[in-house]
Amino acid sequence: MDGREWRDVVAWAGPWPVDERWWDPQAHRRRARWQVLTADGTAHLLAVEGGRWSVEAIYD
Repeated sequence: MDGREWRDVVAWAGPWPVDERWWDPQAHRRRARWQVLTADGTAHLLAVEGGRWSVEAIYD
């Protein structure tokens, strides 16, 4: 996925909040993950952190 092609989402699960390194104020991160299934049968693990989305994994 390069961000230029639209894909229809047919199912999704989440969000799953992730609170990493909560004990360290310098390295603390908060984000949420979703798993989405597109019409072609591919699953994607998406994450959002600070309003910015990313693809963490693609499963075929």
